[in-house]
Amino acid sequence: MSKKKMKKSMTTMMLFTVLTIMISFTLLLGITWIYDTTNIFRQDIKNLEVVQKNYIEADLITRVESVIDYMRYRKIQAENSLKQELQDRTEEAYEIMSSIYEENVGKKSKIDITKMIVDTLKNIKCSSKSNRC
Repeated sequence: MSKKKMKKSMTTMMLFTVLTIMISFTLLLGITWIYDTTNIFRQDIKNLEVVQKNYIEADLITRVESVIDYMRYRKIQAENSLKQELQDRTEEAYEIMSSIYEENVGKKSKIDITKMIVDTLKNIKCSSKSNRC
């Protein structure tokens, strides 16, 4: 082989080697960039999942607390309503008892008046909503 041909062959070989190294380096750099981007993306997904989980958990806690507060409110309302109903019924029974007593105080014995009051209050109790006698 001639010197000129050999020099051209060496130059081509060097150029080919440099191009191969550059292409390999570029591919390696690209693969590294893709790998890093994928890892960052996966980490972002995990962070978003944690944020979403915390948001849902906080929302659920708020809702449960709201339901508990509403239940307490309804309990207090029911207790107040029952107290008022009991007071009204007691006052009604007292008025009935007083009325029966006043009408019969000189006419009948104390035992008869007491029996009349008990029977009347029993009838009122039995005719109420609960139907318990």
